[in-house]
Amino acid sequence: SWQTYFNQINDVAYDFTMRLAGPIVPSSPTLIVAVDEESLDRVEAWPWSRSVHAELVDQIASYGPRVIGIDFLLDDRTDEQSDQDLADAFYEAGTVVLATRIDETPGEVTRWRKPVDVFTGQNIRLGHVHADPDLDGIIRRIVSAKQSEGRVVSALSVELLRAAGADLSEFEDRFGESVRVRPEPLMIRFAGDRQTFQHVPAWKVLEGDVDPGTFRDSIVLVGVTAEGLG
Repeated sequence: SWQTYFNQINDVAYDFTMRLAGPIVPSSPTLIVAVDEESLDRVEAWPWSRSVHAELVDQIASYGPRVIGIDFLLDDRTDEQSDQDLADAFYEAGTVVLATRIDETPGEVTRWRKPVDVFTGQNIRLGHVHADPDLDGIIRRIVSAKQSEGRVVSALSVELLRAAGADLSEFEDRFGESVRVRPEPLMIRFAGDRQTFQHVPAWKVLEGDVDPGTFRDSIVLVGVTAEGLG
């Protein structure tokens, strides 16, 4: 507990240096497909059916991205046909990174909340989506990897970069043929305010109202930005 005071001073100093450094133009070809308020109004209320997700993934994949990351959990079954439609869309899309997280119920054994089996094909990677805010509720760092049930899983962002061909050797340990990301906190170099990375509303993708060239060779993150949906 005595460290708390110094951690808070360090956080304030970090915030100051970010403001002093100012915004930067991102070098990462990252694009966000946002499930925003307008998309919920035009498509359907959340949660969307798996058939809608399948259509969204199909449409994104047709534009030729380098990798697609899905930033919400798919750990429950719906109807069999809709789940299969989404699994087929993932298979056709090429490299896809799906979200997982550790269930940390006090007094119980921790476990990974993984996507249901139908979504775990050979081209599917997993990335953890844990957010560990500081005492003031601000997220300044991510943990590069988390471990539970004897399994180490890289952060979603790390796994996306790896799938896109980025050099992550400075964060990795090699054991013969196997490679593992070291579990350590990584400070976030905030690039700027909202829209620093391009946002495309999900409804526009579903209706084909986008420039296909925007997606080519990009890292596409699909996630929820609508208020109140976590």
